[in-house]
Amino acid sequence: MKRFGGFTLIELMITLAVLGIILGLGVPSFNNYIMSSRLTSLTNELVTATHFARSEAIRLNRPVTLCRAAANDSAACAGGGNARWMHWIVVSGSVTRRGSPENATAMNVSSAFADDQIRFNPDGLPTAGSTMLVCTAQLVNINRRVVTIGPGNRVSVDRATGNCP
Repeated sequence: MKRFGGFTLIELMITLAVLGIILGLGVPSFNNYIMSSRLTSLTNELVTATHFARSEAIRLNRPVTLCRAAANDSAACAGGGNARWMHWIVVSGSVTRRGSPENATAMNVSSAFADDQIRFNPDGLPTAGSTMLVCTAQLVNINRRVVTIGPGNRVSVDRATGNCP
């Protein structure tokens, strides 16, 4: 009698059950990794926009503003204060750069800027230092990034935990 190599049905079912258990344990932590990666990416995008606004002010030798915009195609800053940044623009007479969160429902961007804008003078210095908060409620730990723009052009990012407004 010939004997054929392979798996029995019971071996296959046990293998699939073990695989299901491992995936069940691994998927939630993978979701946290994805949200943390999105949070870092959005924070880096805002830091890049800040550096871009500063360099444009120096290059053009005139004031440049980074501010919250009402819509993705807005050409003017949307004042207010303490409002959620769904879109932002860099303005130097005309809009030179636009941005918005990739996953706007999961991410929240807000600022402590006066009228939700920061202006860079022709020498590259901001008119006033302040902070932006990037956060998500979907992460359990370290769900906030605080972007601080200091008076001497130093931009720093600090990680924190807490409620996401």
